[in-house]
Amino acid sequence: MLDLRSDNTAPIAPEVMDALARANEGHDTAYGADGWSQRLKDELARVFETDDLDLVMAITGTGANALALSIICPAWGAVVCHPLAHVVQDECNAPLMFTGGASWITVGEPHGRLGPDDVASALDGYHFGSMHSAQPKVLLVAQASERGLVWSLDEMRAFGTVARRFDMHFMLDGARFANALARTGASPADLSWRAGVDALVFGMTKNGGMAAELILLFGKARSHAAPFLRKRSGQVQSKGRYLAAQAMGALAGGRWLERAAHANAMATRLAEGLVKRGARLLYPVEANLVFAQLPPALQDRLAEKALFYPGYENGGTRLVASWSTSADDIDRLLASVG
Repeated sequence: MLDLRSDNTAPIAPEVMDALARANEGHDTAYGADGWSQRLKDELARVFETDDLDLVMAITGTGANALALSIICPAWGAVVCHPLAHVVQDECNAPLMFTGGASWITVGEPHGRLGPDDVASALDGYHFGSMHSAQPKVLLVAQASERGLVWSLDEMRAFGTVARRFDMHFMLDGARFANALARTGASPADLSWRAGVDALVFGMTKNGGMAAELILLFGKARSHAAPFLRKRSGQVQSKGRYLAAQAMGALAGGRWLERAAHANAMATRLAEGLVKRGARLLYPVEANLVFAQLPPALQDRLAEKALFYPGYENGGTRLVASWSTSADDIDRLLASVG
């Protein structure tokens, strides 16, 4: 059966596996002082066109989000984000535990598209400076969002402006940052620090990695506390070369962007085919996720040929394409359901 449950169910990309094999040759220094980790820092500086960054590696997406927030948000602070944000819905309060007690301020309609103006409206008149209220310290935006929506370069710049206006750090949950880049055509620098982003969780796992998430801290978000907080959070892998090697394998030759663009294209191909068969899209397909309301008969036929997740709002179904989903996979599936 074709697996469309998640990009996490996909195998490791060949270039990542090859890099892991090369990293497995001989001995190297532990705890991130290895040659692979040093070369990765240089490569990220090239990709993001700046030396003004710190790299903090993590093993899981939840660990990366929680650790990043612990670096830039104090215990008495609040994280401003959408109600469907992964950190709110899917991380079992890990970010709140890692920060030592920071809280959420959720903004926007639960199933709508968060905009910079929504953030500004929510914070105008807030009790800034009051000892009785948690202080907004981080604006967190998922790029792409939990429903596969991608923020344009202009929107990103507007988010950055709002964050500066209210003296907040601007953080991206970039579990699918590569998919957003592929969609917008923007450079990694333009869609991150040049737009005002202070912290980026740069996801590798969903895009052909095995277990590698990169936290990039730009400019004012760079912190001497980061290594200590990483160790405290349990995200230090003693054989750090295997984390760095995954990223180096993915980044080499721009394969990470090619993989993401392919996943996006397969999601679009799937969505167009389902719409022709009576499905109604619940959200625009802008990354590699499809949310659709399927006629019961179509959903039943689809369930005989593919794995996917039903049970979303308005009777919606989620289907996710990955780097390993082929056009033939999609075409055979669509042909088999009529």
